[in-house]
Amino acid sequence: MLSVQIERKLRTMGEDICSNPSDKYTCSECEAYGKNNSRAKKSPDCPCKRCKWFGCTDRGGIVAVLDAEVLGAETENLRRIQLCEHSMQNVNMFLEEYLKKGTFNIEILIDCSRDGSVPEELISEIECVLNEMKADSAAPPGWHRLGASSTCTGQVCVASWQLKEFRSSEG
Repeated sequence: MLSVQIERKLRTMGEDICSNPSDKYTCSECEAYGKNNSRAKKSPDCPCKRCKWFGCTDRGGIVAVLDAEVLGAETENLRRIQLCEHSMQNVNMFLEEYLKKGTFNIEILIDCSRDGSVPEELISEIECVLNEMKADSAAPPGWHRLGASSTCTGQVCVASWQLKEFRSSEG
């Protein structure tokens, strides 16, 4: 939810960042790392913001969006039979429960323990996305979505958010 929006913005601004992790990489560091292969490889030390902030195959990111319980959930069961358009035979029987409405509180954690500093640019980008997800923002309704396909997607609206800083009591 966050990485797609922030990555899109960074690309628009001309940042040198990697593309989809399952596809060919476009970051100049990763292309140089994979020059001897038919396909560019991921550099384990990729310096691009996308890999440092959200992770890649070779290392974890520093942003975590935690799971949350849905409160006041309203759901609907969808039942349908998909028929082949040529033979009119049953292709797929479908029964799924979809969330229509609900509220939840999530926590977004930024791990600053690796280099000891708070990445201010990342915090600013996350704040920007959260503000765009508010109902009264300039972003069109449904601009920010959960899910990756047309059959599993939902609109998200942020009611409010707050920034909290936690310091480890260790070391």
